Amino acid sequence: MKKCRVICFLFIKLFIINYSLFAQGKNDTLSQLESYIQLSYNYFSNDTVLLTADLHIRKEEGVFYLSNAPIQFLAVSEKKNIDFGTIASDSTGKATLLIPLSKVFPDYYGETLTYKVVFPGRGCYLPCMQEIAVKPAFIQIEFIVIDSLRYIQVFAAYKDKKGDTIPLSGETVNVYTPRLFNNLNIGEIIIEENGIGRIEFPHDFVGDTVGNILIITKIEDHDLFGNVSSQASVNWAIPKHYIDPEKPRRELWTPIAPIWMIVTLIIMLTGVWAHYIYTIIQLLKIRQSSKNTKPLAL
Repeated sequence: MKKCRVICFLFIKLFIINYSLFAQGKNDTLSQLESYIQLSYNYFSNDTVLLTADLHIRKEEGVFYLSNAPIQFLAVSEKKNIDFGTIASDSTGKATLLIPLSKVFPDYYGETLTYKVVFPGRGCYLPCMQEIAVKPAFIQIEFIVIDSLRYIQVFAAYKDKKGDTIPLSGETVNVYTPRLFNNLNIGEIIIEENGIGRIEFPHDFVGDTVGNILIITKIEDHDLFGNVSSQASVNWAIPKHYIDPEKPRRELWTPIAPIWMIVTLIIMLTGVWAHYIYTIIQLLKIRQSSKNTKPLAL
């Protein structure tokens, strides 16, 4: 009897020890979740910088975004360091900061500015950070007419430490216009040695009721200048009231179906109802023939 008690006591003790070790290992695993942060940079020609931080973790099930997490924004130049404070991430794990560059760095000409985002860690999530170093550049948009042809002309450049304007010769500028779900790419402009490039304005674009349309130009994912964008409006598009809203085209996504679809549906329904009618007629004939048949006399 005593041996049974001793064995039971040892078994319970071993169970408690193993459970505590398992719980401790589980907590250690949870405390080692690695977090990741990505920083995107956009410079607008109105002399503002938009910084966007994306905070998430990775598991076997996929990527999960951390909401309400503190993200610190910093900027470093050759002359000073600036702490913009902490911003909490939203439900998608993003935190954004808009910086008026000339007010924050009055003499930034020719400098390479470094931007940092830092997540100090919280709970079981480890800290992380990322930084990017970029040099500010700008794009100017102009709408010109040459030999009755309309062009979108851009001037792309940056300023050196003396304040002189240096053209971005050989760089590619993408041209867009906003549409319902995304920006529509119009084309690409290759900047010449004088910093100027142009592309012909499309003739079939629809604008607002007076023909205004927004044009967006971008230098994207450049190793030195990052993302640079500019936008301007022009009244060269087709006004909306030129299009008759009372006569929509026959498309799959319009209220009026295409002719081929209506004809196909009519043929299919006609075939189905013809089979029904034929079956009913045959049943009536079988019933009539059964009434007219006389029983055989034995």
